Order: sequence, then structure tokens, then C-alpha cells
Amino acid sequence: QNCTMPRRQSEHVGGYGAVCLEVCTLLHSKEPQEAVVFREVGHAQQCQLAAEHFSLQELAMDFMEQLETSALKLTNGNYKQLPLMKAAKVTQFLKKAKDEILQPEVDKQRFSREVTSNIAVVIGDLHGQLFNLISYFLVIKERYKDAGFTVLDGSSLLFCDPGIQYVFMGDYVDRGERGVELLLLLLAYKAQCPQGMVLLQGNHETRQMWKNYGFAKELRWKFGMYLDPGKIEEVVKLLPYVAVSPGQFMALHGGLSPELER
Repeated sequence: QNCTMPRRQSEHVGGYGAVCLEVCTLLHSKEPQEAVVFREVGHAQQCQLAAEHFSLQELAMDFMEQLETSALKLTNGNYKQLPLMKAAKVTQFLKKAKDEILQPEVDKQRFSREVTSNIAVVIGDLHGQLFNLISYFLVIKERYKDAGFTVLDGSSLLFCDPGIQYVFMGDYVDRGERGVELLLLLLAYKAQCPQGMVLLQGNHETRQMWKNYGFAKELRWKFGMYLDPGKIEEVVKLLPYVAVSPGQFMALHGGLSPELER
């Protein structure tokens, strides 16, 4: 597990042709050990971890584990050292989340979501502040620790229970430095607990805003040219605009374009 690639370029080894070099941790009955693994590839630019063979749930579990623990230990600009920071893996996860979760929701419910739980936790703009998000989850978990809610399998933070829903008001990226990680964590939760997570669309869910407020720069710094911002935009454009709790409240983000059509 935890395979990383010291370099992107492929090498030629023996009769195997072009291969990618990875360093992986081997787990067995003794102490974990590192091993060098060679994976055969068809082109030098394909030296990324292949994620297409993993299910959406497997990718989401992996992202949750890394982002709830390892991501919080990386400081001083070392964020891209996370094993999940592989463009191919992130791209495949985004595609699976779009095709298997978000697009079916839009097809069925269009761009509004009904809040059906007795308790709704509404969280405002996060703007890449991963530490704030984790802190909110810890406060919520402590506040409702005696409510009998089920914690999401594989998570130490999120309730996944019919009695509680999380409503996020949009603006997940820009300004802060952990926009990628924050968005991936929320999407991982959404993949594992679709009904419990209502992710609304704000006015910062566009590439034009990303160019002006920092997310485009963050993507280039962490992924170079290997992650297409358009793949992220395809996902966030499927998020709903409004959440409604009948007879209680309606929640939507401010700053939406006046060009928004009915």
C-alpha cells in the first residue's frame, strides 16, 4: 500500500519495455518493508497510479483515510506528498463520483435537494480551510455523541444516519491552500453517504473564479499540467443550488449569477 513514484518518467528494464517505478510499503506478519515495484506502461507520460480498476467506494475509503489523518500532518508546503495526489487517481475518482452519484441525483431531483432528517447541520463557505472542516466535524461529533447516530464506516468524523444531514453552502475552494484536499474529502463522504451529504453549489464553483482567486494556481502547483481543471468543473457543476427543509428553511448560496436560468 501507499505506493509513490519518485519520478514520472518511465524507464526501460530488461525485456519489459517502458515501465513506471513505484516504491510501495509491504505489510506482512513482520515489520512493514519498502519494495520497488515496476509497472509496465505503454507511454512515458502514463506513469501515474492506475485507478480505473478500483470502485468508487474503494477510492473514497482510501481518500477518507488519508485526508482524515495523513493530510493533517503535512505542513510547510508538503501537501502534495500525499499518496492520493496522483492526477490519474483523482481524475478517475471524479469521473466515478460524477457518473455514479451526482449525475443520477441531477437526473432525478434536478438542482434542489430536500432535507429530510430531524437534525440538519448547515456549514458555510470553507474556501480551502481543511483544518476548519475537520474542527467542525469534531464539534458536531461531540455535540451529538449521545444521540445514537451511526458513524460512517471507515471514518472517524462523519455521522451517516437518517437522523442527521450535513448541508454545505458551497465555495469549497479558492483563497485557502487545501482546496483540493477539502473537495476530495467532501466528495468521498458523498460517495459513501449520499443522502447524508448535501453539497450546494456556490459562486466559486467555476474555472473563471479559480483563475482569479487561487484554486487554478493550487492545482498547477500540486499536479502540474496533469490534472485538467475542467474535470473538477464537470463535477461541481452538477451540485444543486438549493436545499429545502419543508416548513423549516431554504438554504442557497449568495452571489449566484443573475444569468442563472429558471
